Amino acid sequence: MNKYIYCLFICILGLSSCVAQPLPINYIDAYNLHFSMEEDMVIEYPWMENAAYTGCSINVEMKESNRTLFAKKYLKGFPSDCLRTELEQRILLPIHKEKEGLVTFEAKGENIKAVSILIDGIDDKEKCVFSDTMTFVPDSFLSSVSKKISLEGVEMMNIRIRADGVTDTEAYIAFSKLDIMIGNKNINEYPVREFPKLLLPKGFNYIPYQSSAENLCDKTSVMEVRKIIALGESIHGSNSIRRLACQLMLESVKNKDCKLIIWEMPMEKSLVYNRYVLDDEFVLDSIELSLLDEQRMKFIKELKRYNLGEKKRSQSEIVRYGL
Repeated sequence: MNKYIYCLFICILGLSSCVAQPLPINYIDAYNLHFSMEEDMVIEYPWMENAAYTGCSINVEMKESNRTLFAKKYLKGFPSDCLRTELEQRILLPIHKEKEGLVTFEAKGENIKAVSILIDGIDDKEKCVFSDTMTFVPDSFLSSVSKKISLEGVEMMNIRIRADGVTDTEAYIAFSKLDIMIGNKNINEYPVREFPKLLLPKGFNYIPYQSSAENLCDKTSVMEVRKIIALGESIHGSNSIRRLACQLMLESVKNKDCKLIIWEMPMEKSLVYNRYVLDDEFVLDSIELSLLDEQRMKFIKELKRYNLGEKKRSQSEIVRYGL
């Protein structure tokens, strides 16, 4: 029987783990404060991109001496009239007794109207106790801007980096690094502080899993007699949760007779990716590829392979039955 899985993707891709995992040994790697694009890096807390600016730029790599910088580039013909992007990161600060700190941002760009770095200090009750903004206009050489910040009562730091390009002009912003000083000591000299263990209400429990495990649905007894109909907002910003979601969706397709996946993104993009998973010969162009991170790209490639395998099996059955 033909078991094609039709994949309909419908609103925006957004750029911690459900169980405790070993954290990277420093803050730079854990929070990607050097904006690295290395594929083999384990980034526990990745930067989030404001989905409102999808279509305003594409992700590119830019060489800088012996480094590769992460950059956002705008080309004429894009849906928007200029480059717009906003990256956000929330950092759990190390335990300290300092009253002041310093935030430094380094970047370069071309035809950038302004870059704003919004810094919020948040206490242990999620209340904003400090807020400030620094702005600058980068040129084609790396330059930096710094701001002193208050650390009194601050447990977490929320940072938003917003860049706006010149209207109707090709532009780019390349991100180099974000440095944070706690008093006179760089944050990277502190051990990475782990989030406290999740306390669940009485009667609740969680199920640990290994991403390498096969047939997760069958091995988790609570899911054997249930059908997954939705995977919610918790997947935003969490690589491990998103990996779990992709694994569960693929298992549902292969083993649970699932024939339709609805995935949140703009309708015009959904039609492109839907055709990709259904059409053996259809190829995504560079812009369409840039809108998918490695994990999502791997997921839709797996769907495409599955559909191709089902098509071949179906044709084989037709020939066999015809003899």
